[in-house]
Amino acid sequence: MWQIDYKDLLLLLILLLLVLFVFSFYLLRINLQNKRKIKALNIELETFKEILYHLPVELFVFQGKELYFQNKKALEVFGTTFTPDTLKKITIYRGKKWLPLIYPLRKDLEILLFQDVTEKEGFKEAYQMALSYLSHELKTPLAVAYLHFEALEKKLADTELDKEITEGFEKAKEALEKLRNLIKRLFSGLDYLAKEVPIKKERISLKQILEEAIFWVSPIAEDKKVSIHMSSLEENYYLKGSEELFIQAFFNVLENAIKFSPAGAKVDIKVYPTSEKSIVISVRDYGSGVEPDKLHLLGLPFVKIGKGKGMGLGLFITRRIVESHGGTVKFNLPPAGGLEVEIILPL
Repeated sequence: MWQIDYKDLLLLLILLLLVLFVFSFYLLRINLQNKRKIKALNIELETFKEILYHLPVELFVFQGKELYFQNKKALEVFGTTFTPDTLKKITIYRGKKWLPLIYPLRKDLEILLFQDVTEKEGFKEAYQMALSYLSHELKTPLAVAYLHFEALEKKLADTELDKEITEGFEKAKEALEKLRNLIKRLFSGLDYLAKEVPIKKERISLKQILEEAIFWVSPIAEDKKVSIHMSSLEENYYLKGSEELFIQAFFNVLENAIKFSPAGAKVDIKVYPTSEKSIVISVRDYGSGVEPDKLHLLGLPFVKIGKGKGMGLGLFITRRIVESHGGTVKFNLPPAGGLEVEIILPL
């Protein structure tokens, strides 16, 4: 008959109690560690909340349709009477103009920031008024003067004059024509500083607008004996926007590349997709390039780097057009010299 060995049973019980004690101690230790971590996280959370609460911008955090957090500045300006949907639509409030900016964090959580654009919009309006006034005050007398020049030219055509007088008249007329063109280009470029770029939502062939830009810039290239090489497109890519503005943007970049290329040089155009959603158009010249510390100035209005003619508006206008179509412009200095302009656009 089987007998119970109480010594072995006692030993087993002691061993079980020991394991239970060690396991309990381990659980207690983990629990204490977790409590310390939770306490540290709560301190961090409260710190971040405190920072967000005192930020000098109007900030809301929504969880679904409910307000989760609102900082001090938001309370002072907007109070607590607006619903989330109403807040997101506010553009004018308390005599100020606002731009609501929404940043989704996850499926049910999003941040709403308000940017005060009153001063910016006021500056735009004042700038446009000043621009209209200056345009009228400069263009009108120039147009009148040009009409007088044309009338005088017709009268002089029937009169025998000294060669020196005729040459002087032609130089004066040429100078006036240059001034008219300069003012026209100046005000055309200034428009991009204050106005939003109007965009037509059209489906456009990238190949077609590049070929069109090359066509218009070809006389300038031929005059300087600069050749333009474009890599063959394996397929036709399509953009969405304004065909006219895109042609102008590419024309400006190509004209700039030709201007700073030595006679007999070439300009390379390469097109390649970065993903299914975007494409890069690279225009590279082999001129003297720019100093590395001046690279960040390219694309700014009225910035002229080099001795070329112009007002430094071409690359700026290109950048404004590209950005208004959701793209970006980058400037690189290739190791072999010259300048590379990369235009990245959404397909």
